[in-house]
Amino acid sequence: EKMASRTSATSLLAPRRINTNWSLKPMRHLSMISMKKLSVDLISFLETLDRKPIKGDELPGVLQKLIPELNADAGTHVVFKQQGERERAESSCISLLALITGSYEIF
Repeated sequence: EKMASRTSATSLLAPRRINTNWSLKPMRHLSMISMKKLSVDLISFLETLDRKPIKGDELPGVLQKLIPELNADAGTHVVFKQQGERERAESSCISLLALITGSYEIF
């Protein structure tokens, strides 16, 4: 009986296999050079927020260009079939930018 409980406890602690059959092929077009340019572009965008008001209707498109994971066609959320997660991540970014800039109308 004690042995059976040990076995079940051990099986609960055993590492689980993660499905590795997913392909990140849609993200492969992003080289290290393009990733560095994207990060510079993102920093530039964030630095201009205090001088240039953001428009709520343009923000999702801008974020999808600057943050590859949010891309609706080739982002990691698409690869892993997590569209709802992509939308929540995008919404979180928009909310954060609205709070930082005081642009509460885009909520």
